[in-house]
Amino acid sequence: MTIPKNLRRQARLSEGDELDVEMTSDGILLRPCAQRDQDQWWYWTDEWQAGEQQIVEDRAAGRRGPVFACGDEFVAALRETAASDGAGDSSSR
Repeated sequence: MTIPKNLRRQARLSEGDELDVEMTSDGILLRPCAQRDQDQWWYWTDEWQAGEQQIVEDRAAGRRGPVFACGDEFVAALRETAASDGAGDSSSR
């Protein structure tokens, strides 16, 4: 897609910049994407984004995970989950 030079300059766009595209009642809306840290590529995978969407839906429906009174309680719950999943068993790796 070619965007006129004067508009690219006003929007501070460079060749290769990613754009978000949205269909509106007025037509197609293009917005520059926020710069993404290349070390966080995993966050933008379809699988991770599906999980993020599930969290949004759970919160909207009033579903919440457990609440811990302190950090030690949280770590103990993580260890319990890891042990029950077999993650703590080095022979399963």
